[in-house]
Amino acid sequence: MSTTSAPPLGLRLRRARTNYAALCAIVAAHLLALASLAQPIEVSYLVLATGIYVWGMLGVTLYLHRSLAHRALTLAEPLKFALALGVAVCLAGDPAGWVAIHRKHHGAADTDDDVHSPRHGFGHSYFGWMLKLTRETADELLRLSRDVQETWYCRWMQHPAIYLMPHAAAVAAVGWYLGPGGVLWGLYVPIVLAFHSVNAVNSVCHLPRFGYRRHETADDSRNVPWLSFLTFGESFHNNHHAHPHTARQGDAWYEPDLTAYVIWVLEKLRLARNVVR
Repeated sequence: MSTTSAPPLGLRLRRARTNYAALCAIVAAHLLALASLAQPIEVSYLVLATGIYVWGMLGVTLYLHRSLAHRALTLAEPLKFALALGVAVCLAGDPAGWVAIHRKHHGAADTDDDVHSPRHGFGHSYFGWMLKLTRETADELLRLSRDVQETWYCRWMQHPAIYLMPHAAAVAAVGWYLGPGGVLWGLYVPIVLAFHSVNAVNSVCHLPRFGYRRHETADDSRNVPWLSFLTFGESFHNNHHAHPHTARQGDAWYEPDLTAYVIWVLEKLRLARNVVR
């Protein structure tokens, strides 16, 4: 009896039905961010927005990406938990799911098995793939992050109700102290900005028309300097694909990597160790 294997994951996602609930959630977040324009700007809103953006982005770049996904460094336990909360407040993804998707990407970058390659369409790589994940494909991917699931809060955050609690608590707290303007400016503007910053790395940094290549890799990864500030150094993506298990992504002085600078400070404070260089 002959058997047929399942099509590559990237192709399956490209052809899958759209999850309209996920689409509505993304649209709602953007509408809330746009609604901030109807609110007068206050200094407290901007300070909060900056703090939330830094918290969420370091949660992604430092904790999810360099520490969990690639094991390029070990962070102190309280810091891990604090960064995981920042990721949840910014709705940037549960740790186990995020790590699984990223490891799949590195194992199949820009092939038919890649979750978010621009070869399947720019819109798909930017955020369309998020709308195509099913319970079955999620379970298939989660096999790649079993080590992450050993941590209790990473395991619990796989449950949507628990994952949403930090975000809901942040909305309630900010709304209580700063009102609607604080929620819109201080939370949803940085959340949406972080959404686009992370997704730009997955898409723009794999497009041949942008940036440059320092290393000859088997994928289409590029270094895109003009994205480096917003992405905290993640946009030196060709460097990253050339040496994914190192903690630094900027290979030269003119490739500023904010996350690497933060790691250096954390080392001095003994909050980071086993840093791979």
